[in-house]
Amino acid sequence: MRRNRFYVKIVFPDLLTSREFLISTWKIKVGLIFLATFLVAFAYLLYAFLRYEVDTRRLQELRATNAHLHSQLNLLSSRVDSLSALLDSVFMRDVAIRVLAGLKVPPKEVRRMGVGGTATSSSDEFAEPKVREIQENLDRLLRFARFERQSLEEVYKKLQTDEELRRRTPSIPPTQGVYTSGFGFRRDPFTGERRFHEGLDIRAPIGTPVIAPADGIVKRVGYDRGYGRFIEIDHGYGITTRYAHLSETLVRIGQRVKRGDLIGRVGNTGRSTAPHLHYEVRLFGKPKNPVDYIINAEVVYD
Repeated sequence: MRRNRFYVKIVFPDLLTSREFLISTWKIKVGLIFLATFLVAFAYLLYAFLRYEVDTRRLQELRATNAHLHSQLNLLSSRVDSLSALLDSVFMRDVAIRVLAGLKVPPKEVRRMGVGGTATSSSDEFAEPKVREIQENLDRLLRFARFERQSLEEVYKKLQTDEELRRRTPSIPPTQGVYTSGFGFRRDPFTGERRFHEGLDIRAPIGTPVIAPADGIVKRVGYDRGYGRFIEIDHGYGITTRYAHLSETLVRIGQRVKRGDLIGRVGNTGRSTAPHLHYEVRLFGKPKNPVDYIINAEVVYD
C-alpha cells in the first residue's frame, strides 16, 4: 500500500528552472501541530502580557487610591480631634452656665463619654484599625453632643422659668410717696388698739398714679368697707398684691398687666384717715413685708 505523499514544485523565475520536493503526510501533520502549538502559546503569552499590564495599572490605581484614603483618614482623624477639643470647651462653658443658673453640675467623667463594647458587623472585624478608631471617636462625640443638647435644653428651660419668675415678682414701688406705716404690729388709727398691719401705707396726693410692680392678671376689682376701692393682682407662683383706698381703678378683672402699667390712682376711700395707698404682698395667702419686694427704692418714713 502506497503512503500518501505530496509533491511541492518550486519554480525559480530567474533561473527558468523548477524543482520538486516530496513531503510525506506525517511531516505535514507535525508541522500543523507545531504551528497550532505555537499559535496557542503565542496567544496565551499575549493574553498574559496584556493581563499583566492591566493588573499593573490597576495595582497602581489602587495604591494611589489607598494613599489618598490614608490621607483623608488622617485629615478626618485630625478634625475629630478638633471637634473633641471644641466639645470639651463647650462642656466647660456649660458647667459655668449651669452654676449661674443654679443647676447641678455634671461629673467630669461625662466628658469622656466612654463608648464601651460597640456592636460591629462581621465586615467591621476586618476594618483597618484607624477606621475603627475614628468610628469609636465619632460614636463617643455623638453621645457627648446629645448630652450637651439635653443639658442646654435644661438650662434654657430653667432660665425661661427664672425670667418669668422675675417678671412676675414684685420689685418696684407701686406709687411715689412717703412710707407712713410699715409692715407689722401698730396702733390702729381709729381704735388705738395694737393690731397687725398686713401691708405698707404710702402717703401721696389724691390722683397719684398707681402702677403694677410686676406682670400678672387682675384677680379682683371692687369696693370694700375697709379697703375702699381696691385692686388685687395674681402674679402666679403663689404671689398676689393688693392696692387699697384708691380714688379710681383703671383695670378690669381678667386683664393682663405688665410691670409699670397704670392700674389706678391714690385716693382716700374706705377706712382711711388721709390720702394714701395701702399696698400688700401675699405669698400663698400669707402676708409678706412689701419692702422686701421693692428693689433699690428710696424708702422714706414720716
